[in-house]
Amino acid sequence: MCEEQKAIEDRIEKRYGTLVLSRQQVSEIINKSTATIDRWRQLGINLEYSKVGNSRNSTIEYSISEIAKYVVSNKIKVI
Repeated sequence: MCEEQKAIEDRIEKRYGTLVLSRQQVSEIINKSTATIDRWRQLGINLEYSKVGNSRNSTIEYSISEIAKYVVSNKIKVI
């Protein structure tokens, strides 16, 4: 992991106080709509995620490390 990615992870963790993020939080960080994030998930592109719970009541979560890796690789300005 590069220093830039680690620094981004630290800033995200400090701001949100968690190691996993909701789609709304990811939306804020990468400046994309939740609809775009949902579409990416359906198409299987860009962001890896975890599905927690059964299919009816499942929650989609994104790890800070995956979001930081995406930010570094796409050179997006973060919070």
